[in-house]
Amino acid sequence: MATVSTTIIKGGQKSNGTWNVKIRVWHKKQSAYIDTIHFVNIKQLWEKSPNSDSLIIKNKFILKRIAADLRKYREWIGDNEHHVAKLSAKHVRDKLVNLKKGDLTEIER
Repeated sequence: MATVSTTIIKGGQKSNGTWNVKIRVWHKKQSAYIDTIHFVNIKQLWEKSPNSDSLIIKNKFILKRIAADLRKYREWIGDNEHHVAKLSAKHVRDKLVNLKKGDLTEIER
C-alpha cells in the first residue's frame, strides 16, 4: 500500500537558505516526491539525526496547511488500492499530482 508524508530533503536547500516542503510517496520500496508551494527555513525544522538526509518540520502552520492534501491523497489511495497496487511510486505520484489539479477523481475500471 502506498503511503504519503511530508518531508524535507536536507540536500535541497536553496541559495536563500530555505527548503521546499515535499510530499513523499512511498510505494514498493521506492520514493517519489511532490513539490508543494511551501518553503521553510532552519528555524522551522528539526534534524532527524546527523546521518539522515531528512529534516523534520516543526512549524504547525505549515503542517496544518499540508494536512488537507495528505488526507485527500490518502483517501484516494485507499479508494483505489487495487489499481495502486499495480503502479510504481512514480506513477502513484503522477496520479496524485493530477488529483491535485482536479484532473482525476478515481481510476476508471
